[in-house]
Amino acid sequence: MSKRRTIVPAPDEDIDPIDSHKPVDPPKTLPPKAQPIGTAQGTTVAAMPRKPLPKKETPPVELPTKDLNLQVTPEVMETIDFAKFKTKLTKREIVQRAVLAYWSEYRPKDL
Repeated sequence: MSKRRTIVPAPDEDIDPIDSHKPVDPPKTLPPKAQPIGTAQGTTVAAMPRKPLPKKETPPVELPTKDLNLQVTPEVMETIDFAKFKTKLTKREIVQRAVLAYWSEYRPKDL
């Protein structure tokens, strides 16, 4: 057993010595200690059936995307911008068409 004293708050702890006429919040009371579940009926907590915890919904995984400007050289980006201006297509469509036009002969035919 420890010989230390417990800290007891002073009766005027919540009163401001400078502004004594100011209203003070009432002291906070501690909630009563709850009795363990199941002890009043003679059963233990371990014997009681547990409800399954609800499954946490995982948010959909979003793959990180990078701006196309950060992945190609300035010369390529200028060409894509020019094609976008001339054709009114999106950058994605321009890149897809260019890749398919250039590399489609190398694709396997059975797909």
